[in-house]
Amino acid sequence: MKKRLRNIVLQFKTEFRDNMTLGQKIRIYMLLVAFVTVLIGVVFLVATGSWNIEKKTIGSHLRYELAATYSQLEDEINLYEGYGLALSRTLGKILDNELYNGIKDISSLDNNADKLLELQEKMFGEINTTLQMAGSSGVFVVLDTTTNSQAPNAENSRSGLYIRLKNVGDDVAFKQTYSFFRGIPDVAHSHDIEMNTRWNLEFNIDNLPYYKEMMESGGNAEVDYYWTERIQLEGTWQNVILLCFPIYSAQGTLYGMCGIELSALYFQNQYPSVDSDFGKVVMVLAPMEDGVLMTSEGMTGGTDGTWLSADDNLKYRKTKPYNIYQSEETAYFGLQKSISINSCQGKDWQVVVLIPKESCQSVIMTGNMKYTVLLIVLLIVMVVLSIILSRRIVRPIQKGVEDIKEKGIINQKTFGIKEFDSLIEYLNDKMENDEIKQKELPNGVEELFDRFVQGVDKLSKAEYRVFQCYLDGYQVAQVPEVAFISMSTVKKHNRSIYEKLGVSSYDELMLYLDMLERCDRRNLVIRNEEDADE
Repeated sequence: MKKRLRNIVLQFKTEFRDNMTLGQKIRIYMLLVAFVTVLIGVVFLVATGSWNIEKKTIGSHLRYELAATYSQLEDEINLYEGYGLALSRTLGKILDNELYNGIKDISSLDNNADKLLELQEKMFGEINTTLQMAGSSGVFVVLDTTTNSQAPNAENSRSGLYIRLKNVGDDVAFKQTYSFFRGIPDVAHSHDIEMNTRWNLEFNIDNLPYYKEMMESGGNAEVDYYWTERIQLEGTWQNVILLCFPIYSAQGTLYGMCGIELSALYFQNQYPSVDSDFGKVVMVLAPMEDGVLMTSEGMTGGTDGTWLSADDNLKYRKTKPYNIYQSEETAYFGLQKSISINSCQGKDWQVVVLIPKESCQSVIMTGNMKYTVLLIVLLIVMVVLSIILSRRIVRPIQKGVEDIKEKGIINQKTFGIKEFDSLIEYLNDKMENDEIKQKELPNGVEELFDRFVQGVDKLSKAEYRVFQCYLDGYQVAQVPEVAFISMSTVKKHNRSIYEKLGVSSYDELMLYLDMLERCDRRNLVIRNEEDADE
């Protein structure tokens, strides 16, 4: 079946080739040149990256935004950690100085409201200074003691102070106001601080990640300080992450912990979405876990114009020149970089910048459309030129053939093509002189004929039988039936025949036979099979 199909295809190609005019062949060759030229243009654009230059530009812009955002956030984290560590050490010294001599355990102050009020008053100044200097949204301290050990849920209630920034907005640096979120109310009154609407006297340590583990470790925790994941402040709608430091006594025991708050709203104002030529750029600080950016556990900058929800976890796929981040609703182009954060869960936190894929795609399509239109225009120009050139070449030949039909070869002066003109000149000489056999052929033609005739003498009997078929006017596809041999044998003999005769194809072979016929020299290649070489 396969062999039969191959023969059908070969026969079709042969008939298609033989039935095509010279004009059609030239036109096809010119069109092929046009398509190849366009194809080379496409390969060049792809190889040089010009086809997707907008993608590279988007990648470059994302790298720039990531570098700028990462640098700003790294400085901010280092600042918070520096102030948090300083606050921890200062509060430790204050507590050492204010506690009664010989008291080693802070929990011995349980139910001592007066002493706890005195301690909070002493600590307020440091907390207030840290809040203003660090530029965060809140500062807190939790002592491992309680005002009333008999109150409900007292085992999870701890005394402390928590002051938060009230007006989180663009003017925060110029007009700061605070609210009293946790602590004894007398401290707020003495410092004229407004009570938060969600105020409580003490902390619920069930809502302070890793607090119990740190206190139970007795100062031997694996981390000296840690950042929490995003949590919701008890009794509020606000989300925050907390930077927590243990507070040690001079003897190395734990008094409790202090830290700095970074609220989601404050973070959004610090890192608003940024306009670009490709859409809004949004920044995310979140842990990466099993190929998913856990946005729900981190912080998201301003999301205006990005369709990104703070609770949308994004599946991450690494590509070039940027990565793909996919939510349930939409996708984003972006880049990320790991940042050093001591997470209480030991997770790998990333700084990520994102641009909505939808807004980028329109820019990419517009850029690619320019090159597509350019290639289409080039193709059209090449096709038109191929048609014009093919007509310029074929038209004089067609006219010359028509003149020969009407006037004969003797009256045909020129085709405008050197090779054809030489042939016409030769044929005219042949017709004017009966002894044309003895005349010299045009320059180079005699030598070609001699080499061809000598090659025929070198053909074996089997090769000459195939050659004889061509001499008798049979086509390649007809030889197997005439010579009683297979097509593969024909192809094998053809290769040998072409090599010995000095031709490169069947068309060139037929051209020689036609020329021999026209020059009345066909008898030079006719021989007895007994004379053939084996």
